[in-house]
Amino acid sequence: MRECGGSSRVATVLHAYADAERARMSRRFLWGAIPILSILLIAVQLADGLLARTSVTVLLALGTAVAAAAAIEEWRASKRLQTLIRCRSDIS
Repeated sequence: MRECGGSSRVATVLHAYADAERARMSRRFLWGAIPILSILLIAVQLADGLLARTSVTVLLALGTAVAAAAAIEEWRASKRLQTLIRCRSDIS
């Protein structure tokens, strides 16, 4: 698959656009869901008397890691799309 030119350029750009949109939607969902799930899990731990500083730290660290991974994936997909769009075609 060539980055610039060729018969599959339009399909490649559309595929990259779909990937970028999917990554953006995933990031938005995760950034909204992670805080809510974290609060719910902490509340359950409080209710059961299982709340420990370590469990809260691990929970927050995992949530942060997942959110960061989603942001990085969105950034990569957007960068790939921008690279494909900026390529000059062979027609000019």
